[in-house]
Amino acid sequence: MKISADELHFDSLAGLKGFVLNYELLGLIQFGTAIKDNSGKILIKEKIFVKDTFLKRLEEMEGQFVPEFHVLITNDLLKQIKLNLTKSIIKRLDAPENAFINSMYTGLHHNFRAYIRHSFVNRILVLAAFKVSMERPFFFNHVADIGLLTMGIVMQKVIRLRNINRYSFLAGFCADLALADNENLWKNYPDNDVAKNKLAIENANFATRFNLPDEVIESISNHPYNESMVFETRPSLGIEEVTEAETGEPSIYTDVLESNTEEDETFPPGKDEKATLIITEALRIARFIKTTASRVIEPDHFAEELVYKVAYNSARGYFHKDLINPIVSRFKQYEAEARKLMRIAEIERMCLYPPSAWAYPKPRSAQILCKNRVMHCPKLVSGWDMHVISRMDAFGWLGASLDEGNYSKCALESELEKN
Repeated sequence: MKISADELHFDSLAGLKGFVLNYELLGLIQFGTAIKDNSGKILIKEKIFVKDTFLKRLEEMEGQFVPEFHVLITNDLLKQIKLNLTKSIIKRLDAPENAFINSMYTGLHHNFRAYIRHSFVNRILVLAAFKVSMERPFFFNHVADIGLLTMGIVMQKVIRLRNINRYSFLAGFCADLALADNENLWKNYPDNDVAKNKLAIENANFATRFNLPDEVIESISNHPYNESMVFETRPSLGIEEVTEAETGEPSIYTDVLESNTEEDETFPPGKDEKATLIITEALRIARFIKTTASRVIEPDHFAEELVYKVAYNSARGYFHKDLINPIVSRFKQYEAEARKLMRIAEIERMCLYPPSAWAYPKPRSAQILCKNRVMHCPKLVSGWDMHVISRMDAFGWLGASLDEGNYSKCALESELEKN
């Protein structure tokens, strides 16, 4: 399939039929040029609505005509594509691997279906999302999941800022759009801070091609979670408590981008700084959850592990508690343990030489070691060294690992007894 300024081009009957049936377009599409048989006889005239009987006739005559179909891009067609994109994205909530995301949407009074549908406000974004859904279905699932995650995080509270919910969906959905042709990269997002930051900027630059609002572009550019964020004093998001009321240009998009003429709708001008901050944080958390989810080995404890790792790393200073606390509260069955982990992280942050304090083992810590072996620290407990027999990754894979070796104990261990 190719896309021009006014038409969708299909070079096979199977491709056309899949498009028409999957997007429920019988009686809605028109051909820009007539379909003729090999002798030049017109089989289907241009600019008439294509019915089921027309497709059946073409199937019966396959091989007797040139399979070139030019479907006119009309407003009705775009509307139907938008509706079906929304349906496809909502279906992701029922995917077995998305139980965690589904839990975040259960019981919400927000009209999230409308937020998604109204996110696709212009022609170029609709066509880009459509083309990805047709030609890169697994990648489409990936960007849909990040969009749902980001918006789900924001919707845990009602935040009275204009367009905050649909912008959060757009930030998640568009954060990786530039990676459609790079399967290895979107499946294995980099861990290195420099690589993450560079990729985020490239993705944000590419996303500007889809005429997105400034809040979305800036959030994509700034969302990576990095080592430098730990122990950083971070301002409150200022979310009020209210009751709930409501890379180089990828080849897959080349024709879409060239087909852009004018949008059927535009986003409101100007940028809301507070909304940008909230969306950036939500996308940052969504990225962490998505990356962590790909590494969870035991599917039976999938949601539990995610809740613990998100809670712990928020208390370490990576993520804003304003957005994390509602997530923790939603998973009642894990909340008590998650809050214990948050307390452990807070104790680690009492370290006089951060980030040296390491609670061990996690998630049920009984001791605190001095990971960086700061021998002049007044909290060092001499004569009580511990031997770690094998390397341990940071809890949630954020931060440095604990290598095999001997470590002194830290007096902060006494705080664990109060936990």
